[in-house]
Amino acid sequence: MKTLLTKKNLLNDGQKEIYNTVINAVNNKSNQKIFFVDGPGDYGKTFLFNMMLAEVRLQNQIAIAVASSGIAALLLNGRRTAHSRFKIPIPIIETSTLNISKNSELADLIRMAKLIIWDEAPMAHRYTFEAVDRTFKDLTDNSDEPFGGKIIVMGGDFRQILPVVIRETRAHIVNACIKSSNLWRFVKVMHLTENIRVQDAMQKQFVNYLLKIGEGKETIHENIREDIIQLPNEIIFDENDTIVSFISKIFYNLNENYLNDQTYVDYIKDRAILTPKNEDVDSINEQIINIFPGEAKEFLSADSVEDKDEVHLGLYPIEFLNTLTPSGTSPHRLILKKGVPIILLWNLSPTEGLCNSTRLIVREFNKHVIDAEILTGSYLGKRVFIPRISITLFDIELPFKLIRRQFPICLAFAMSINKAQE
Repeated sequence: MKTLLTKKNLLNDGQKEIYNTVINAVNNKSNQKIFFVDGPGDYGKTFLFNMMLAEVRLQNQIAIAVASSGIAALLLNGRRTAHSRFKIPIPIIETSTLNISKNSELADLIRMAKLIIWDEAPMAHRYTFEAVDRTFKDLTDNSDEPFGGKIIVMGGDFRQILPVVIRETRAHIVNACIKSSNLWRFVKVMHLTENIRVQDAMQKQFVNYLLKIGEGKETIHENIREDIIQLPNEIIFDENDTIVSFISKIFYNLNENYLNDQTYVDYIKDRAILTPKNEDVDSINEQIINIFPGEAKEFLSADSVEDKDEVHLGLYPIEFLNTLTPSGTSPHRLILKKGVPIILLWNLSPTEGLCNSTRLIVREFNKHVIDAEILTGSYLGKRVFIPRISITLFDIELPFKLIRRQFPICLAFAMSINKAQE
């Protein structure tokens, strides 16, 4: 209790106002039950959410914490990903419901919950929230209120990553956002406006510039294909430089830093190249692994399809399956060296810090397991073992389900912007 009171004093005015509003709703002092906390990174959403969770649990009430991504879930107390906690189906469609039996323990937990916090909500497709709404109404026998009358606090930043809609237009992406759902009319939006980490004037200037872009306040130049903005010259890479020179500027003195055990972890965890397209990620990673010191080890996947008779009949030869790399999938041919950064592609064990998008550094490896060290978050420095696993992959462009047995990782010298946001 004393610790909670001490931490409550750390809330700024904006956080206190949101905190009191939600707790009043939990204590039945308000009719408003669905909230959205809008705030960019470093504006204190996670700290605020953990304070809410602690307050409700201190009252011997049940509070459920979920997030749309594994990395965000790691930051919440008592966390799970939304898909894991609520048994959300993959893929999700307009009429989907959750795979929760009305007589199950999970159904009882949901019925007893006084507060549900959902971080990184803008990243989830609106069909996900509509499926949760549909199922919660059924579980609570309350079809008159959204989400069956549960108090829901969503958080995130619509200026960042919206739901991924493969090979569709901007309009389709906007339509997939929760703001396009009928549920949004029940939501009260509350804003965090104070950055609690950035103090340096130059950093503040850059942060404010990003916010202007995200809010559509930066000057837009019309283009034949889409609207574009003009970046300041001081942050643009010299057009005369090549990607090789760019890599050398980001990963400068790579050989010297690799040999210094005391500083190498800080060196490698504090830098990465971000790019929008996976094909560019793969190209940059391949270039850097080729110049990275040490002996390379090749790991090849074992591929098949769900109906193995189709492979035997020659419809989908193994050689063809090896060429496929659906989004979020380990490559068939994985090249590793000791000391390289990698990123986890699946949730292996959230309680051990092994979530999708966790960055690690390879320490040792053999045929069946990788010994790695976690590079980020509250599990920084923890040594873990990553096994080969078999994953059944769904891709709307493939007429079959690909089964790949491989380490669920890829190199992380470069990564996609979406993966970095997760």
